[in-house]
Parts: sequence; structure tokens; C-alpha cells
Amino acid sequence: MNRGVLIGLTLAMASGAMAQMAMSARDSDLNLYWLGGFAGDTHGGTPSASDENLYMASGAGLVGDDGANGTYQGNTWSLTVGWNLAHSYQVSGSLGSGTRIESSGSSVLTSFTSGASLTMRSTLPGNRLQLTFTLAEGRVMKLLGTLNAPADPSRGQASVMLNTSNGSGFTGYWGFIGTSSTFLGFRYVPAGTYRIDSECTLSADLTEVATSGWSYDLEVMPFVPGAVNGSVTGRVLFDQYAGRVEREKVDVEFYSTSGTYLGVSEASLTFQGFFSVAIPTTVVPGQVNLRLRGDTTLRTLVPSVTLTPNQDIFIGTWTLRNGDCDRSGEIDAADIDLVIANFGGVEGSSGFVPAGDPDGSGEVDAADIDLVIAGFGGVDQ
Repeated sequence: MNRGVLIGLTLAMASGAMAQMAMSARDSDLNLYWLGGFAGDTHGGTPSASDENLYMASGAGLVGDDGANGTYQGNTWSLTVGWNLAHSYQVSGSLGSGTRIESSGSSVLTSFTSGASLTMRSTLPGNRLQLTFTLAEGRVMKLLGTLNAPADPSRGQASVMLNTSNGSGFTGYWGFIGTSSTFLGFRYVPAGTYRIDSECTLSADLTEVATSGWSYDLEVMPFVPGAVNGSVTGRVLFDQYAGRVEREKVDVEFYSTSGTYLGVSEASLTFQGFFSVAIPTTVVPGQVNLRLRGDTTLRTLVPSVTLTPNQDIFIGTWTLRNGDCDRSGEIDAADIDLVIANFGGVEGSSGFVPAGDPDGSGEVDAADIDLVIAGFGGVDQ
């Protein structure tokens, strides 16, 4: 099938019905290169694979191994390399009227050297899957999944991005990129043509086993008569925070202007602190107050937000006051006690309590106590 071949469809929409995605193109690209040896005796390879055929469910893979050896001035050297790059996808419904796309991909590079140099890279496009579709009518879309990549971003990354057509190509619209994290977001997406890109890059040198990958579920949410059927997008900053923001969550609470609680939506953050949540179906169009809250922060008030049906409402950037470790709504002695009770805990070790590490450094230490003391006496807005 030629790239960009369009599957024509007329999409009939009705109130309360599920919007549908008309799939139009698929691009699978997998590649890597390796180069190694000793002195002037170098060896290498550039394996690659690609596929453009569009099916209801399909995948692509690149698996192999190679090696080299030699002797230089009486010293022997050797190297072996292996690779396993693969991804797959599945469409719920049909190619012309899909309601969900599920995909996963992974890259594994193995390398071993003895007395040799080696560079092994699966760089862009690396392991990449692109799926293009048309949304006939605007809807809230849900995107959830996981990213897996080395802790050092220079050694590899993973991403899932929904891109929008600009007439001559595609530009970034909404998604997640980073190292190892889970993500969940909801966003109102207008009618149009989109491409969801998922990819991971990776490197391996000397002797190691390196991995990266992704999984995601992109789903079109149903239209609910009388509800806002929209989303709220914004950005949060955590004061005195030293961790990786993309591993944090934020609660977006909805209240009437008279103070009545209406509902809450939880969202993941991008590495820059952006989030997008669906407006609860219990909330009707009009003016509301929002309160934003992280796992160890006080609530921050976002007043007088007007919710317009079938739109994504951007509320700007808000700083969340950190230090409410027990989520009581006040930074007090109990929060200091919580940190002290878990002092010395390190992320990944048995008994580590994330609430005791409000600065996100991965260790419960004096900096966390200082953070709570700095905010002492603060209360929810």
C-alpha cells in the first residue's frame, strides 16, 4: 500500500454516540547502527526494517546479532552485538470507524566487548510507529500508557505524541515524552486529521543490556448530552522540587462558585509540568472555581473559570505550595513528623514512603525537613 492512501468513509454522528477515527496511513520504521573494533580494524552494520501496510492489527520487528574479532600487536579483541526492536498496534472497530488504538513497542540492545571499542545506537527514527487518522467530529480523547527508557536521557528516550495536520505536514499537539513513567490525560480534540507517533531511542556501549519502549491506549470518549464535553489544560510548578515532574500527578477539583464540590479529575504531567484533564460529566457549562493539588502540596485556587462546551480551556501556569505531606490541608507539625519517621528512606528500597520525600529527590533527608519548615503554617486556598 502506498504511503498516505486514504480510506474514504462518511462518518455519521449522533448525540450520545461514540466519535470514530478513520485510519488512513501507517508508517513503521526500525533501524540501528553499530561500529566497533580496535585501531584501524573496524567493523559495523546498519540493520533496518520498514512497513507501510495498514491493517486492523499489525506489527514490525527487527531482530539479529553480529560480531567481530581480531588481533593487534599480539593482543586479541572481540565484540558481539544483538538487537530486538519490535512494535505492534490494534484498532478497535474497523479501519474506517475505529474508536480506540492500542500500541506497544520495545527495543533491546545487547553488547559485549573484550579489548575492543564499540558504539551501538538506535537513534531517530529508532523504533518508530506512526498512525494517521481523521476525526470527523471533535471529541474528548483519552491517552494513557507507559514509557520506559534509561534514567539518563542521553542514553535513550521514549515518547507518545498526538500531532495535528498543518496542511503541509504534522506538528506537535499533545503527548508525553521522557524516561520511565506512566501517563494519563484527557483532552478535547477538534475535528481534523491527526497522526499519533510513538517511538523510542536507545544506545549501548561496551558490555551491557539496554532497553526502552512504550505502550499506549488512545480512545475517543463518548458524547454526553448536557455535559461540557471538554477538557481543562494547564501547567503546574512545584516549589522547592528537585525530582522528575513527569512522575507526579495532579488533582483538578471542580467547585461551583458558591463552593459546592462537583467532581475531580486526576492527570499526569509532562516533563514540563503540563496537564490535561476531562471535565467531569457532572459539571455543566458555566463558571466554576478550580483547585489544583499535588500529592504533597496544598490546594491552589484557580478562580472563575468559564467552561464552554466542546472546547479545551487553558488556565495558564500555577505554582503549588509544597510540604503538605499528609494531605491534611495544612502544613504543620504532623508533616514534619511524617518526614522524620521516614528519614533516610531511599527510592527503590523497602519501606520508602514517597510522601516523606516532598522535594522528589528520591531520598528522605534534611532538605525535605527544610522544605516543610519553609512552608509551615500554610493552608489550602
